[in-house]
Amino acid sequence: EKMAATVTGISDHVKRLLNPQPFLGGFDFSQATERQRAINYLWAGDYSDCTRDILRHNPDYEEILEEKTRNKYMMTKRFDADAAERRKTRLNYTAGVIGRQRNMFCIPAHQLLMAMESKHKMCNRLLWEQWASVRCIPSYNFIEELVEEALLQYPGCSYPVLDFVSAAVFDNYTEQMNYHAEHNANTQGQRIDMTNWATLYLPLATLPHINLGSLGGAGQDPITALFKPNFDKMTVATLCHPGHYEIKANQARRWRDSLQAIRDGTYFKRPDYQPPVAHELYYHPPIEGRLQSSYTDVEAELDIMRADPKHKHHTFIFVGGDGLAIHRINHTLARKPGTYLRSKPAVIPVQGEHPHGTCHVLHMGWRPYSALLVGLMVAIGHHEVKNDFSVSDFNDYNHAMCIMIEGVARYFMLLEASGGGCPPLSNSNQFMTACSNNIDLEWLSHFLHDFGFLYFDMKQDVRANNSLQIDMAWRECIAFMHTAEAHKTQYAPMAILRIFWAQALNPVLARVYHANRTLSLTGLKGSNVGWDMPI
Repeated sequence: EKMAATVTGISDHVKRLLNPQPFLGGFDFSQATERQRAINYLWAGDYSDCTRDILRHNPDYEEILEEKTRNKYMMTKRFDADAAERRKTRLNYTAGVIGRQRNMFCIPAHQLLMAMESKHKMCNRLLWEQWASVRCIPSYNFIEELVEEALLQYPGCSYPVLDFVSAAVFDNYTEQMNYHAEHNANTQGQRIDMTNWATLYLPLATLPHINLGSLGGAGQDPITALFKPNFDKMTVATLCHPGHYEIKANQARRWRDSLQAIRDGTYFKRPDYQPPVAHELYYHPPIEGRLQSSYTDVEAELDIMRADPKHKHHTFIFVGGDGLAIHRINHTLARKPGTYLRSKPAVIPVQGEHPHGTCHVLHMGWRPYSALLVGLMVAIGHHEVKNDFSVSDFNDYNHAMCIMIEGVARYFMLLEASGGGCPPLSNSNQFMTACSNNIDLEWLSHFLHDFGFLYFDMKQDVRANNSLQIDMAWRECIAFMHTAEAHKTQYAPMAILRIFWAQALNPVLARVYHANRTLSLTGLKGSNVGWDMPI
């Protein structure tokens, strides 16, 4: 009897493996209620189970795939717990693709999310349809219809927000349609100009105990609560002087800490900063026919944002964008304070500091040091760098800077280790004084001290939402930007205005400004970006 039961059990097991049960898990869109369940799932934002749900619901698939994909690598020490987790994720995805071959209407959660990301990244339509044809992801048309339906059911921000203050981000966009060299008077291309913008929800979790209602300014003149009482704007000039003791102390600290981090191999590691939440945004319809190259356009865009129901009832609105947009807003506030500072919501501009801000700081230093940097980069086989560059080349030059910073620092460490009367590397003043006796060493030491460490420190401070250190970087940059070689004629005054707003705001509003100086779009550690990134 035991043998018969065993044989029966083995027989049933083989039947299950050879004839898997109906596909389970994910969303069965052949059922009327599943479409709504998928929309609710997408808006809920908890996707933690998407890499395991198919295997959990279909153990037969898991057993078959485990056996069919087993290999000798799995018997080695390299196959650790992380490798096992990655393998489970791959098997879950494979099981989902197999399941969809049996039932095209059953879409696993991970396929649905991949399709949403493909739409967000504007994936090539031909490539998308090729993936969809083998049922790796749902079709483009299916996702397009699902997104349109889901947008009508936006549930609102998922976290509590700050009262009395709102925020918006914006940037312009131009598309040239059907432009060709062979056009004539009868066949003309089309240019589409627009400004895209979004409401940014400022999380209460960044300042859970703040009371913005205590500021006042809820009447018709919010400027009474906007600025620090008796603030003297001329103090900003003192803070930005290159000889200011705080700037000098920060340079010495930065030199010492950066060299130690390079010794330890941790210099390029992301900061250990965990944002309380990932900032959420609500994207509005584009403002058509408007850019940011004229004050008329910027004023029209401010009027639309301030009049929107998500903003018009607040006392203050933080408005973020790239350097040009914020530069024009600052001028607009000075020209029309009655409209934009003395009526609700009063505008507080926030300049985006990564990627635009860090790119222009990189540009600021690259120009005067290009003779050194281009020569060294070409010598090690990097021929793509030039004496000057544009914003679109930012990633290439950022990579070059990482190579040069570590390379020069390691060279200095070799000099220190070799002896020969080399002063201690930890003392920047002594070391740079010694380097001044040799023109090549002087160039290298000033590159690292005045530019290399400054640039990467600022980038890390943005990632870590270290607002006070970002201000310190702008303060140090101003004198550098004014030089003839750097020639940052627009960004120098922009940097001064960054310091002005950080210093001039009412201390309660300043806490909101500093707590949300940079944004977390993903909730990941050390990955914050500037207000110029979401659009």
